[in-house]
Parts: sequence; C-alpha cells; structure tokens
Amino acid sequence: MTTLTDRPIISADSHITEPPETYVDYIDKAYLDRAPRMVDHGADGDVFVIDGFKRPINIGTAAAAGKPPDQIRAKGDHFKDLHRGGWDPTARLADQARDGVAAGQVGQWISKARPTFNLRRPYTRALRLSLQRHQRLGVPAGIKTGDLAR
Repeated sequence: MTTLTDRPIISADSHITEPPETYVDYIDKAYLDRAPRMVDHGADGDVFVIDGFKRPINIGTAAAAGKPPDQIRAKGDHFKDLHRGGWDPTARLADQARDGVAAGQVGQWISKARPTFNLRRPYTRALRLSLQRHQRLGVPAGIKTGDLAR
C-alpha cells in the first residue's frame, strides 16, 4: 500500500450500499413484512421500498459515490451494475488498498433516511458477518464495537 504518510489512513466517512437481502434476511421476524426490500421497478431500475415512505428510493442515486456526474441517473440503475466495492467486501478491500486507505468507518444510507422503525440491528447483523471475514473493512457507524459480538 502506497500512502502519502507513514501512518495508516483511516476513512471516517465511508459508505456502503446494502445488498438486497440485508434487511429481509436479518431483521427481527416481527418486522419482516415492513423490512426495506429491493425490487425491480421496471424502467425505474432497482429501488428500495421502505415502509412509511411515499416513494421508493432509487438505488442509482443512493449509490452514486465515486461516479462521474454525467453517469448519475435518477432512474434505471440495477444493483448488479453498481460499483462492486460499495457492497462486496473483497472488492472493497482492493479499492481501499488502491486508495491507500487502511480501514474505514462504514455507514448505511437507509437508516439515515429515517424509516418508521430502527434498522440498526439487521444492518449490524449483516455487516458483522462481513467484518468477521474482513477485519480491516471498518466498524459500522452508529454502533459500539461491543455490539459486533452479538
């Protein structure tokens, strides 16, 4: 890893795009019918449908970090076409190595969108599995490191 400093660089504002199964696979069963879920919305592309929201959230604009402005579209993007380092742990580590980043604090975007119930637990459960395999990826934003053991 080549860096501009002899100290490790840690990103304090990294983001991930939750894979489609993040909430439906890891949410408490009592909330399963209300869990955010990704659906194919035809010409609109893949969207997250979230309980309490009037409109679904387009995956392309939610996962626009790193895209040149002329490639950001309001509609039509599909999860399978997103930047792999935004959701795949192995690709994320390669991106971080390329950028000279040793680790990062990662955060999800759906819970920041203020759904009608707390999504931190299913997000943490899903991310914990990635972190167990890839310790350098980071610590989920908004939770205590002790929560990772649960």
